[in-house]
Amino acid sequence: MRRYQNRLLQGAASWLVLLAGCVGESEENDIVRFSEEEETTLYEQAFVEAMEGKADGPDCAGTWVPDRPPFRKAVALTFDDGPRPGPTSTILQILRRHQVPATFFINGVRLRSPEAERIAREIAQDPLFILANHTWSHPDMSRIPATRVATEIDDTTAVMQQVGETLRYFRFPFGSSTCSTARAVRERQYTIVGWHIDSADWCYAAGNGVCPRNRFRFVDDDVRDNMVEYVLRQVRARGGGILLFHDIHPHTAANIERLIMALKNEGYRFVAINDPSVFPMLNRNR
Repeated sequence: MRRYQNRLLQGAASWLVLLAGCVGESEENDIVRFSEEEETTLYEQAFVEAMEGKADGPDCAGTWVPDRPPFRKAVALTFDDGPRPGPTSTILQILRRHQVPATFFINGVRLRSPEAERIAREIAQDPLFILANHTWSHPDMSRIPATRVATEIDDTTAVMQQVGETLRYFRFPFGSSTCSTARAVRERQYTIVGWHIDSADWCYAAGNGVCPRNRFRFVDDDVRDNMVEYVLRQVRARGGGILLFHDIHPHTAANIERLIMALKNEGYRFVAINDPSVFPMLNRNR
C-alpha cells in the first residue's frame, strides 16, 4: 500500500506525491476534528445566524445569503466536506439522472487521494456542477491565526485550479467567520456562500438515521427519524433557497433521490447558486 503526503505552498498550482502508508488515511486524519459538543454548538450557532443574521453585520457573516425568501420554488443543492469516494459518486449519479445542478464545497486535503482527485476533476469539468472552496482541512476559521487562514484558502484554490475549476465560490466550515476572515476571502475574489436551509444531515448521519435532540435542538421531534420530511418543511416555509448537505455521509447519499423526487412532485425546480435570476444579490459582482 502507499501513503500520499503533500503540503502546498501558498498559491502553488500542484502538489507533491510521496510514497508510504495507506491511501485515504492521511487526508481523513488531517481533517480538523471537533467533539460532539463543539460540533453541536457550531451548527446551532450557524442555524441561528442564518435565520437572524450576524451581530456584526452581513459582510462579516459566513452563513448569510443576501437573497431572502420567497424563492418562487427554486432550490439550489450544495454539498460540503467531500469529495469522499462512495457517497459522493452515488450523489453525482443521482444528480445526473435527474439533471439536478449542485455545488460541491471541497476540503482540499481530501484530494491527496487519487480517487477523490478524480471525482473533483469530474465535478469541475461537468457543466451541471460547480466545484467550490471549503478550506483545506475544515477548521473553525474564526479561531485560527491569519497566516493559517490564508493557507487554508490558497492551498485549496491551488488544487481546484489543478483539476480545472475557474468559478470562485467559498463557504466557511460551520459558517464560522469574522470580519477579518470574510475580508481575506473576498480579497481573493471569492463569493462567500451561506445557506437558507440546513438539512441536519450531519445529525441524522451521527444517529444512524435519527437526529438526537442533544445533537441538534432545531429538528421537530416528529421528524427526528425522517430527514427528508424535515428538509421539506423548511423548503415549503421559504419557498426554496440554498440547501446545505454533506456528501461524506452514506445516509445523505441514500436519501437524496427521495428528496429530489418529493420536491419535483411539489413543483420545485432546481437551480445553481450562480443563477442571477434567483440569487441576484449573491451574484451581483459576477
